[in-house]
Amino acid sequence: MAHSPHLSLDGELVMPRVFILGDYEEEYDLLQQEYEISLLEICDNDMQLAYGKLISMHEEMEAYAEQIGYDIDGVRLWMHLFWGEDGTIEYLAFHPRPNSRKVENEDLETFFLGFVHQYRFPLISTEKYTLYSAAAFPTFSKRLQRN
Repeated sequence: MAHSPHLSLDGELVMPRVFILGDYEEEYDLLQQEYEISLLEICDNDMQLAYGKLISMHEEMEAYAEQIGYDIDGVRLWMHLFWGEDGTIEYLAFHPRPNSRKVENEDLETFFLGFVHQYRFPLISTEKYTLYSAAAFPTFSKRLQRN
């Protein structure tokens, strides 16, 4: 659904905090310009550190899903995360991958919105940062715990 980007009076983007990739295309393009630094760069190009923090967040998503009684197992997504300097997830865009268990996008939006309101990524920075990646639930660590 293409439309003109909406800006507030102070020039900030007006868009949902959680949205499906492909919606809000112009705003999404502006977000990508605003959040130029990657998670990997914030982690001083330490791939293990960046990956460890990402997996930890996925595990927190699973714990939150369990806490609220939402079944996230079998869900596979493309996710684009946009963090503020304090680790707040300012925007989360997602799109189910073809091999994902079928779930309603609205349910995922509601789940992620609840998650971003209560979660803070454990990485403080002097700049905003971003990451586009895949996510699959259950995480590998949860699968190991079950076996």
